[in-house]
Amino acid sequence: MTKPTLAFIGAGTLGTALAEACMVAGYRVLSIHSHRFEDAARLANALPQAEAVSNPNEVTNADLTFLTVPDDVIATVCESIAWPASSSVVHCSGALSLDVLNSAAQTGAATGSLHPLQTFAPGAEHAARLSDITYALEASGNELHDTLEELVETLGGRPQWIASADKPLYHASAAMASNYLVALLGDASRLWESFGFSRDSGLQSLLPLVRGTIDNLQGVGFPDALTGPIARGDVDTVRIHLDALTTSQPDIVASYAAMGKQTVMLGLEKGTLSEDAARTMCELLDAAVNPEGKS
Repeated sequence: MTKPTLAFIGAGTLGTALAEACMVAGYRVLSIHSHRFEDAARLANALPQAEAVSNPNEVTNADLTFLTVPDDVIATVCESIAWPASSSVVHCSGALSLDVLNSAAQTGAATGSLHPLQTFAPGAEHAARLSDITYALEASGNELHDTLEELVETLGGRPQWIASADKPLYHASAAMASNYLVALLGDASRLWESFGFSRDSGLQSLLPLVRGTIDNLQGVGFPDALTGPIARGDVDTVRIHLDALTTSQPDIVASYAAMGKQTVMLGLEKGTLSEDAARTMCELLDAAVNPEGKS
């Protein structure tokens, strides 16, 4: 299959990473438009033969155009362009269906979505993070289906076709695994301030533990990767944790208890936590959040 020519609307973190990765994989990027022209020019300067354009309608010379813009403006950006029927238009939202591209579909253009299941932070080598990951895909027709699948495989990724109705759950899963992990480690690191260390020091101390846990998950999966006092049925240790949190960082008790109850479920699944211990553990966790037992 001949590689399609590409265009990008949006030259932020994702647009830059995807455009650079596609260029390295042998795709030709023709044009780039961005809300700020200087961003489009910066990216175009890094890509051979790419041109920064000030008018978004100038991207329609490409076979396939990626809308790498924030979710809440995808529909508006799509509506602002006169798409030829020969166009293929793809957004990169993990949560939205193809409905946001209806204005392009109404002209006869093929529509799709491509969401790399990856996180990008300032200063990271973004393009390198786009290989060996999952991509959630959706396409309105067979030709675009094949085009997107080949593109993902060329990038070294794993294509997963996700139905529109399932995308909110898919994206919630991604948010929990990435964003909520950051929040969880924020709380865990902040506890170090209570015994004389900085939050950054706490984070650096905890990161090897996190990496070890991820290695365990990759190696043995659920539920065997679970360790710790709840998995062992060590009620007294959990009680000590809750007493200390209630005294020192009461705002963290609710999240500790909520995650604790989920951990109880995994402990039961693993078989190292008895039904009696699980019941006692849940009662203890509930009481920490609702000490007066109000319904």
